[in-house]
Amino acid sequence: MLLITKASIPRINLKTKRLVLSLDYVLKEILIISTNNRLNNKNKSKSQVGLFIFAQKRLKEVFIMATIEKHGKSYRYKIGYQDKQGNNKRYVKGGFSTKTEARHAAEEMEIQMRHGSSLDKQDVTINDYYKKWVEVYKKPNVGYSSMNRFNNIAEVIDNYFPDTKITDISKMDYQTFMNDYQKTRSTVTCKKTNSIIRSCIQDAIDDQIIYSDFTRKVTINGAPSKKRAVKFLSIDNFKKLIDYADKNKSYSAITYYLILTGAYTGLRFEEIGGLTWDNVNFEKKELYVKNIYDYQKEKKIVPRTKTPSSIRTVPILPELSIILKQLKLEQSKWQLANKYRDPENAVFKSFDCKIPSDTGCIKTLTLIQDEINIPRKQQIATHGLRHTLASYLLSKGVQIKYVSELLGHKNTAITMRAYEHLLKEQNIEQQDKTINALNELSK
Repeated sequence: MLLITKASIPRINLKTKRLVLSLDYVLKEILIISTNNRLNNKNKSKSQVGLFIFAQKRLKEVFIMATIEKHGKSYRYKIGYQDKQGNNKRYVKGGFSTKTEARHAAEEMEIQMRHGSSLDKQDVTINDYYKKWVEVYKKPNVGYSSMNRFNNIAEVIDNYFPDTKITDISKMDYQTFMNDYQKTRSTVTCKKTNSIIRSCIQDAIDDQIIYSDFTRKVTINGAPSKKRAVKFLSIDNFKKLIDYADKNKSYSAITYYLILTGAYTGLRFEEIGGLTWDNVNFEKKELYVKNIYDYQKEKKIVPRTKTPSSIRTVPILPELSIILKQLKLEQSKWQLANKYRDPENAVFKSFDCKIPSDTGCIKTLTLIQDEINIPRKQQIATHGLRHTLASYLLSKGVQIKYVSELLGHKNTAITMRAYEHLLKEQNIEQQDKTINALNELSK
């Protein structure tokens, strides 16, 4: 007896002693023979002709493998197949109200099988596959920010396709999802989300779970992106903020120390919170950015950064060196008195044995800015410290390449987009200098 499977070449099943042929192999042989109009050519082997006749007679049976039967008050179909190990198995699916409905479902399943789908994986939900896909392909290779995006998309999938099998999602289902999703999101966000989901689905095709990409040619019409203005303080207000924080810092008010570190380095909040004393080199006057503080989910220091380019070395200014040495002294005294040994060796862990949250730092920043009379509309959050330092350096003529590296940007294009306003002002200044220089030549 012959079996048609996905085997790439003809083989003998040692258990059943039956010849196993690949459907692709059969069809290839049919194509070879049929392109030659002289089937009776003496050069053609009997085995080839026999295979062609067999395929012609049995092709219908190859494509129709399911049996339909009544099961209680409903109908079900059964499909016999072999797994990768050559074991005979049976796939059963029921709950169909009519025989016709069961037959159509079986035909659809057979189509999927002919395109390479595996019956062993038909019950995989999109939720489970996506999470596993992120864990295997993305988590080892992307930064903190990207992982947040992947995790957020996982929540979107959970909400919109709860416990839904990938094989049950049609192109229309996905377009309906995207129509709903883009009502409250920008076009850019929708395109990023679709791109990630599509990558996942294409790998599901490679894994033989489905055979067609239901994300292909999806229509995306999200809301226009709102360009957020970069908020930063004036140099005078920046100096006032640093002065106030320096005078009021203490181990019991450790957020002041954190704010001062942000002002002097331009590090992201999670990068500051992720600093350990091993990352502080007072002799070389350097900070090593290698970790982040995951204040949103894990609530601990983790050995990863926003992007690979975020791993960097940042100089410690003399003022910051004094500030950090004072913090280390206060922290060591408290830990010694309370017999506490911090397993993380965190720089900014206070007497409550916790690293402050971003919300806590924003509250302190708001208090400081209120005290130095900065209007609420002009006030900044923790990320504004980073923008203010970068704006200050650029205004002083520091090269954009160095500023980009200091901030841990992937490339200078990101820095240029963020500080476009200052660069335009610099270009005007440079243009004036150029005109004056050229005018001097003509005198």
